[in-house]
Amino acid sequence: MARLSIKKKNYLLITVTALAIIVVYMLIINPTIQKIQHLENSISNDENSINGNITKIQLLQKSITRLKDVTEQMQNMNQVTINKNAELNLITNLEKLAKNNNVAQHLDLTIVDVASQKNIPANKRMPYDKFTFHISGTFQQLITYIYTLQHQSFYILIDEITWSSNKKGIINASFNGRVYLTQNTL
Repeated sequence: MARLSIKKKNYLLITVTALAIIVVYMLIINPTIQKIQHLENSISNDENSINGNITKIQLLQKSITRLKDVTEQMQNMNQVTINKNAELNLITNLEKLAKNNNVAQHLDLTIVDVASQKNIPANKRMPYDKFTFHISGTFQQLITYIYTLQHQSFYILIDEITWSSNKKGIINASFNGRVYLTQNTL
């Protein structure tokens, strides 16, 4: 076999090395780079998905917290109002209250629905029962009655009270009371 000159050996060595580098690049480096880029994209997509889920979870937790607050407010509201169509039970309780305090009582009831409250913004309208109280008894009996009335399980808004007395020491009082109604309870 003929001996190759050093120059040809160098060219051959450079060519074989270049071919080996190209083969290594094509078979190992390039596929690895593509896999790394694919993994980078996959990780980026997963990260975006996780961030989106975290945001959704945070919003859900905030909504749950708000729901708890609204539920508490509704429970508070249900404690100070009466259920719609429960007026008979309320009147019975008011009659018992008058009897327990030795007060003569006459009640007039007016049901005020939402549609009749035109001067109130629609989102603030709430149905209520308007009671007109006419009570009579001694001053102490009336004061005790009103005090007990204010400490009932429902909330009653009392307008101004008018007082009058007769010569026998009996005091008559009249006032309006507003009891708000709820449609349903939690």
